[in-house]
Amino acid sequence: MEKYFGHEVAVQTSKSLLVETPRTWQAKHLLEAERRTVQEVSVAVGYEDAAYFRSLFKRFTGIGPQAYRDRFGIKRNARA
Repeated sequence: MEKYFGHEVAVQTSKSLLVETPRTWQAKHLLEAERRTVQEVSVAVGYEDAAYFRSLFKRFTGIGPQAYRDRFGIKRNARA
């Protein structure tokens, strides 16, 4: 039974990664290239709950979305 349970956990984890990884990539792009708020980015990638989005983003990237934007995104005072 343990092996079966372990297999089920591994399958669920793989499915989660298949869904979450593209969302994370999309969120990274939006945070880097656009001036949307974290809430707006959250909704754009399919999460109504920004707090949940923040926790998932941090789990997958090791850094929160605002910190990611501060490090890799466009500067707020940059002119278009």
